[in-house]
Amino acid sequence: MAGLLDVIKEKAKQQYQQGLLNQILTNPASIGTELSQLFDPQYMSQVNPMSQESAMDVALSAPMMAGTIGYRGLTKPYDASVKNNIEWFSETPELANVYSGSNIGSNIIKKELGDVNKNAVDLGFRDYKTEVKLDDVLDRVEKRVIDAFNNKKIDKATGLNNLDELEKLRNESSEFKQVHQWLSGQDKISEILKKSGYDALSHIENGYQTYGILK
Repeated sequence: MAGLLDVIKEKAKQQYQQGLLNQILTNPASIGTELSQLFDPQYMSQVNPMSQESAMDVALSAPMMAGTIGYRGLTKPYDASVKNNIEWFSETPELANVYSGSNIGSNIIKKELGDVNKNAVDLGFRDYKTEVKLDDVLDRVEKRVIDAFNNKKIDKATGLNNLDELEKLRNESSEFKQVHQWLSGQDKISEILKKSGYDALSHIENGYQTYGILK
């Protein structure tokens, strides 16, 4: 029984420490107090699983890792000078591995994406490799701009301006490209989505949740 209690106490302590770490990350001003608690054995020993406010109670009430961890596969070493209007991440490393390939220097970037789903937008395409015209993409972006106004994410003036900017892009091209090519090749689309209150694109690819962070 004592062994089981030790396991519970240690697990609870780890979760409680994780909660403190999360608080430090989200509220740097608290670092003085919280960091001292985190590495103070005497303070942590007060977390007693047999007390009225047990370690398990504390662990369950403490904030866990906030946000989503994203994985991005690169076929060559990361280059900070390369700027993309959209950076794609998967919630699991499996899909990122597909994009990293097996080239020398290929790697997987792991990044904390925060509460990315809060302001993410799904354009409704089943597959971003589907070939469509530019206007097909613009039609869906236009609907999301209108949704943003209806949901009070943006005001009327911003909404009308974004719709006007979209209209200027229409009829630029009649060729067919894959959805992701239009999105990556048209900085203005990302800009309009950002101004409409969206931080990322949300898309399911081969069963994996992915997010395209708008830069």
